[in-house]
Amino acid sequence: SALEIRYVCEFDIYINSLFQVFKELQCIDSDRKSLYCVFAGMAQEEADRLVHTSIPVNKGKCPVFKELQCLDSDRKGLFVSLPIPLNERHGSDVDKQRLTGTFKLFGFHVMHFDNPDYEQINQYFKRLRADVRLAFISCLAVCVMTHGDEQDQIYLHDRSCLSVTDLRKLCSSRVLLNKPRLYFVQACRGEKALRPMFLQQDGAVVAHQESDCLISQATIRGYSAFRNQMEGSWYITDLCQALQKYGHILPIKNVLQKTRKNLKERVESMNNTYITQLSEDKDTLTRDVQLVRADLDHFTDGLMDLIELEVTEKLLEEKLDEALCDIFNQNVMADINHQLG
Repeated sequence: SALEIRYVCEFDIYINSLFQVFKELQCIDSDRKSLYCVFAGMAQEEADRLVHTSIPVNKGKCPVFKELQCLDSDRKGLFVSLPIPLNERHGSDVDKQRLTGTFKLFGFHVMHFDNPDYEQINQYFKRLRADVRLAFISCLAVCVMTHGDEQDQIYLHDRSCLSVTDLRKLCSSRVLLNKPRLYFVQACRGEKALRPMFLQQDGAVVAHQESDCLISQATIRGYSAFRNQMEGSWYITDLCQALQKYGHILPIKNVLQKTRKNLKERVESMNNTYITQLSEDKDTLTRDVQLVRADLDHFTDGLMDLIELEVTEKLLEEKLDEALCDIFNQNVMADINHQLG
């Protein structure tokens, strides 16, 4: 029928476009690990089948609904992203997309609540706690990306403050007792820059609303958390890469140790001095928590988000290199003309 012919044509166009995307990926530098880490633990034949035959057609994106309106019955985790840019936080969009793709790999339903003030964030979690569908999730993860201070206060859109402890209380609900709640905080905890040291070397069931929580913060108290305007935050980048590579084979505490190790190895120069960063975790977990890979549809959804991010970053780098080359060539020609003149 005409409808079938149109469907086949659209499918061919979609596959051809997708082929071009994967062709572009072949030129991504070898140090771009995050996309390839997604395939860790999968048989190569399964990865090939996923790439070449299992990409869904015209499945669209699920919009952000309030109060779990589109939470699928087979998605067992809920991830809530709270980006709060205040002024300009270049790189926050990259963090947001990287987190979205990463948690989709593990079957989490992802919700974003951008730039809330004090009243809005309280109302948001009040509605969330009252939603009966919250009882069906097995894990809640919350990530806040904002500015912070030495007292572990995180800043909201109206410049009011919320402590990390109060954020944890906002997410407390009877239906989440004995279920893991994971909090990731990308915020400074002071203004000092952490300096690296260069060494030369060869029975009964008891429930408690404060239990089964884990809080991972981008830096230790008193120090800054760093963010690259093009590539996003150091902490979010290393967290997502560790989750993509180890999240399905190691408990979350071990994944965060991998994150901290990678952060510690980052050393950069800023204002004529070297800086580094170290994350800090606190938890009341009563058992190991390990994430499980999502089913094929949801895994593919997350994979496509990460592919889009990788290709965008590569194209931006190429455009930046071209612009710098143009400026360099113009300066060289100006010098030559000046000498000849």
